[in-house]
Amino acid sequence: MRPQRAGNTPEMEIIPRLIPTDVEDVFTGDVHLVEIHLVTADAVDTIVTIMDKQAVPMPLFPLIPMVGTGEFVREFTGRLCPGGVTWVADHPNSVTGYMRGWQ
Repeated sequence: MRPQRAGNTPEMEIIPRLIPTDVEDVFTGDVHLVEIHLVTADAVDTIVTIMDKQAVPMPLFPLIPMVGTGEFVREFTGRLCPGGVTWVADHPNSVTGYMRGWQ
């Protein structure tokens, strides 16, 4: 069954930012994702990992290869991420990320 947004539930989004090399919380608390957009910030090949934050975290995308001047976009109809969402990159200052969803 597809999740339904309650009447006036506003979407949340983050300002696009560089994905760090230490795990970072993007959203805390249960969130339903609508979009993930990643863009390489330089020509360094980088791996990005995006996980939810449930008791045993599960990968949304465990190993996203960002090669050269690549882009990664995924749209959802409200993909549940229990506990929130984290991300991490294996090279500093190499990938800019954006997400939006609702709680």
